[in-house]
Amino acid sequence: FANLALAQTQETYRLQQEDVIRIQVFDENQILAVVPVGKDGNVTAPFLGSIKAEGLTTNELEAVLVKEYQRVLRIREPRVAVTIERFREIRATVTGMVSRPGTFPIRPNDDILTLLALGGNVVLDRADLRRAKLQRAGSKEVIPIDLYAMLTFGDLSQNYQLADGDVLTVPEDKFNVVNVLGAVQQPFSFPFREGMTLVDAISQARGEVPYRSAFSKILV
Repeated sequence: FANLALAQTQETYRLQQEDVIRIQVFDENQILAVVPVGKDGNVTAPFLGSIKAEGLTTNELEAVLVKEYQRVLRIREPRVAVTIERFREIRATVTGMVSRPGTFPIRPNDDILTLLALGGNVVLDRADLRRAKLQRAGSKEVIPIDLYAMLTFGDLSQNYQLADGDVLTVPEDKFNVVNVLGAVQQPFSFPFREGMTLVDAISQARGEVPYRSAFSKILV
C-alpha cells in the first residue's frame, strides 16, 4: 500500500525547486542521471542540458524528454522514465494545545491529522477543539477547523492537505469552564467537556471534605 500511495503521489505531484529526480532511458545505459531541480526550475538532463521541470508532473517531464531525445540524439522511440528520488523538504507548524508544538517536515499530500500526530496530538482537557484554525502560507487566508467533529465523529471534510509553511493553531479553551466552589478538597475551575456530569465535576475537585460538605444542598 505504501508503494501504491507513493506512485499515486508521483503521478500527480508537480515538481518544485530542490526536488531530486532520476532520469533514465531504457536500453540507453549512458543516459542515466540523478539531478536536482535547480533554483531556476530547470534540471540538467544527460546530453540535453537545461530542461524546464518545475511545475511539471513526472509524466509530463517524460513527454518533454522523449521529444528532446528524439530531436537531439535521433533515438527513434526512447523509453524515458522520470522518478522522484527525494522530495524537497517542506514544513508545517502546529501551535497551541498540543503535546509537542513545533515545526515539522511533512510530505506532499500530508494533512491536518498527520500534523496533529507529529505534534503529539491535542491536549484534550485544555484544547478548544471547535475553534482551531489553519493559516495558509503566504496569504491572509485563515480557515476555521472543527477538530471536535474530526476527532469525535470522524468527519474528515476539513482534513485539508497541507502546503509548505502552513500553520495550524489549536487554541486553549478559556470560555467553557465549570467552577467548583465551597467545601471540596480542591476548589477550582475545570474545562467543560461534552457529557460531563455533576459527579464528574465534584470528582475533578477531589471530592468532599469530611464533616463539612453538605451534598444535599448543592447548587448549580
